[in-house]
Amino acid sequence: MAYPNPSQGNVNLLLYSKSQTNAKVTLFDVTGKTIYTAPAGLLEGKNELNFDFGSVKPGVLFLKVSSTETDYGTSKIIFR
Repeated sequence: MAYPNPSQGNVNLLLYSKSQTNAKVTLFDVTGKTIYTAPAGLLEGKNELNFDFGSVKPGVLFLKVSSTETDYGTSKIIFR
């Protein structure tokens, strides 16, 4: 779950992981162009990640979190 949505640039991401793992966070546009990517260390259980995408242009972007074991899904975020 990503919030707030719509966002002014700051995005909080709440997700649950079945195990401790290293994941990759990717922000991309509707054409699939990568805007931002970063590693994220996830712990077993509840994880809350915070990102500041202040320089992102307004529009609809997608935030994906995945690891070698699990695809945590993709969230659509509207940036203002």
